[in-house]
Amino acid sequence: MRRSVGMILIGMMVLLSGCGNSYDKVIDQVIDLETVRIKDSKRDIEKVEREKTCVKVYEDGRVIEITYKIRKGDSIRSYYKNIRGNYKWVADTEAKQAVDLTEKPVYIEYNCE
Repeated sequence: MRRSVGMILIGMMVLLSGCGNSYDKVIDQVIDLETVRIKDSKRDIEKVEREKTCVKVYEDGRVIEITYKIRKGDSIRSYYKNIRGNYKWVADTEAKQAVDLTEKPVYIEYNCE
């Protein structure tokens, strides 16, 4: 009995670990790119932190939108577009041309402060 309960628990853990966020790696990449992009900006933060950033992923990763607080009272919204496997910062007009930002994103993280 104990053995079968143990096997069930192990099986559930394996199953749940495979159901993680498939966008983790690219979101971390975009946040690192944004930290580099704002290095010369007037800011109250040292780096962009995922735990304090809202993330929206559109059309299976074609465009990623991030929103975070850069200074007290000021937030930034940035867009990164997947161009041949690499994410590049794009202006909001280019992001709007690439995807319909009024459509529901395929993935959302609400971590904004």
